[in-house]
Amino acid sequence: MNAQRAAAAVFLAGLSLTAGACYQPNLVDGGFRCTDSGLCPDGFRCRADGRCHSRGIDAAPDVPAPPMCKSVTPDAATCARDPALGQACNPSCESGCSCGWCAVVNGVATCLTGTPGTKTTGEVCDPSSATQCAPGLFCRAECGTGHCYKYCDSNSDCPVSGTTCIISGPSGVRLCSLPQAQCDAIANTGCLPGFACFFTGTATTCDCPGTMGADKGCDFVNQCMPGYSCAGRRGDAGATCLKVCRSGSECPSPLSCTLVGSYGYCL
Repeated sequence: MNAQRAAAAVFLAGLSLTAGACYQPNLVDGGFRCTDSGLCPDGFRCRADGRCHSRGIDAAPDVPAPPMCKSVTPDAATCARDPALGQACNPSCESGCSCGWCAVVNGVATCLTGTPGTKTTGEVCDPSSATQCAPGLFCRAECGTGHCYKYCDSNSDCPVSGTTCIISGPSGVRLCSLPQAQCDAIANTGCLPGFACFFTGTATTCDCPGTMGADKGCDFVNQCMPGYSCAGRRGDAGATCLKVCRSGSECPSPLSCTLVGSYGYCL
């Protein structure tokens, strides 16, 4: 009789404990996903697979859940050109990236994800960063700093009147020149402080001044000093820095001014 009473007391105590405890479901290790911010229930941690795990939670630090990836489209009108051969995407068209946006990093077109930049065309930027300029723009190093330029494949990608698609120095990236109200390649006026006005053969553009003078070999217009431009072939030589002119009176004797538009070269 005493044994029966003892068993009943144990059973009633168990019921009392059960009634006072909170209900907890049986959570399976890795059986559910972390929240977007990487959170899990107590006793679980978010791992690299984006799921909550309970085993060995003290063996490794928390791993945030992978962020959701969203496609980004630049403000400028997009086009449908495919990426160049060997490139992952086309930055001037923002094509080729299923997620994020296309930018040139270390000379290679790359799909970037995360938070895109907000700096617009012409704004000062850090050339060491690929994410300060808005999608569709490149931070070009120049004159000791950098400015945001629009990617392009041809002049048709440069919607602002007077801008042209040029190759950006050693980086080899094609960019639209920055717009300017007036730029005189002979008087060297109309550009921001620290820049010089160059004649590209079809238009003028503001760029950092170079140091090469007459007849020095060159590859880009901004390698030449103000008043000169990298152009053409002279005899058997490659492209050289030629003095820009509008008339023969601006050329040293015995050279004359050969016009190729609004400007010309002393030849």
